[in-house]
Amino acid sequence: MAASMAARAAAWGLRRARAATPGTPGTPAPPAGPRRALGGPAAGSDTAAVLRERLRQRQVSSAPPQDEDRGSQGSLRLLALRLGGLLAATGGAAVLYVFGSNSVDEHGDKIPDEFDNDPVGIRHLRRTYKYFKDYRQVE
Repeated sequence: MAASMAARAAAWGLRRARAATPGTPGTPAPPAGPRRALGGPAAGSDTAAVLRERLRQRQVSSAPPQDEDRGSQGSLRLLALRLGGLLAATGGAAVLYVFGSNSVDEHGDKIPDEFDNDPVGIRHLRRTYKYFKDYRQVE
């Protein structure tokens, strides 16, 4: 919808610029200036250049403002997403460490289980999975 509104605004600006160009039927001729009175070749091109510049200025001024707040909001959002991801990764690692470590007896010795022969990361994952699976079955 915004694109169609921008297209309409641009078309309106072009219509106004075309209506203001000299030689268009139904529009008054611009006042004669020094170059116009001399009839030099630059008389028409100066008017067209001025009109193009005015049209460009109107199109730029009708564009939505690009303020600095949008850039800072984007960088703050990116920072928040990165911090959230870091927090989630740290929390996941902490859960795997706490629930995936060996159980200990009253003397602090590790109690062997069926996951002792697995690689370190896999044994933590399997112990954590088993812990939460057993916890759901208790309920």
